[in-house]
Amino acid sequence: MLIFFFFLLAVARGAAPIPQRAGDVGWELLTASAPAQIEIFGDFSCDDTAAAWQTIVKPLVERFYNTNALSLIYHVYPLPYHHNSFDAGQSGRVMVDYLRLEEKNNLTSAVVKACDALFLHQTDFMSWQTPDPTENLTQAQVIHTIFADIARSAGVPRNFFLQSMGSGWNMTYFEPTRDAWKYAAARGICATPTFAANGVFDDDLSSWSLDNWTSWVLDANAAA
Repeated sequence: MLIFFFFLLAVARGAAPIPQRAGDVGWELLTASAPAQIEIFGDFSCDDTAAAWQTIVKPLVERFYNTNALSLIYHVYPLPYHHNSFDAGQSGRVMVDYLRLEEKNNLTSAVVKACDALFLHQTDFMSWQTPDPTENLTQAQVIHTIFADIARSAGVPRNFFLQSMGSGWNMTYFEPTRDAWKYAAARGICATPTFAANGVFDDDLSSWSLDNWTSWVLDANAAA
């Protein structure tokens, strides 16, 4: 019983802060509080997430930009068996912070640029490939030789990126990446990409086409 008590205590202390809304944890693109809300939980090392970004998520952002019809929340969810995914998630946050300032506080534009760059260069850091391109690199080398170059390709200065990332343990970026992971895990997310529509999870959503999602957004707005 005493062991069980300490287990619960450790879990409670390790729990992520409870957010007021999903957009406090993920990147909320387009229009907050829109009648239609789509959440995607994605891993930058996951090729299925990359495909969903190109064929579903980015086209939805382009289709409903400046329409006030859709809130699209991208949750960074690094799967534990993808070795470089956590640092990819931190890198994305560094990139978005810089690009958001460059884009005059336009979060949507900043996230699109960061995600485009990370998914375009995904095979540079995807550890589950054969051969693994990072097999003989340390964490610091992966950050300095791979993620810094990806950030630069998106318009983020190398010095800014490296100063912000450090060795991968800068709490400014480590903690929100960790808390986002805890938030997703607490909601039962075990694979990427996983979708939710207005807070509802359904396995069928992962097989929806762009037309399915577009119709759902339009219907949700018509019913509002």
